[in-house]
Amino acid sequence: AWAANLDVSLALWLCADGMDVVAEDLEVQRAQTIVGAGLSPSSAARVSAAWMDDPTSAKFFKAYHTQHSEVTSLDWNLWHAHADAVWRNSRPQCRSFDWYIQDVNPELGAALREHLIKAEAEEKEAEG
Repeated sequence: AWAANLDVSLALWLCADGMDVVAEDLEVQRAQTIVGAGLSPSSAARVSAAWMDDPTSAKFFKAYHTQHSEVTSLDWNLWHAHADAVWRNSRPQCRSFDWYIQDVNPELGAALREHLIKAEAEEKEAEG
């Protein structure tokens, strides 16, 4: 369900006119979780193929792989290629995911960059 909600939300932001934000006196506490941690590998690859450009998708896989080391690059690429082929024929003209990160949710971009920096540092530490 989480992947479907993410898919619908991105479709509304990137391919439609967005969503109306209703101002209320309600504070929502966000859980401190890693982006995409609750997604199955095939769902994560599908969302990546549908909504992210290639460099962003590669970064998303790297971040996803830090939490799901059992997912190989080959598996990811197979799921990604299948999802991309399905979406290529049905994808309307949409804004880029970079637009979403820069203009709609810059906090997400900062969180993704921070996570990738940590993952790269851990990878270098493990190698050296």
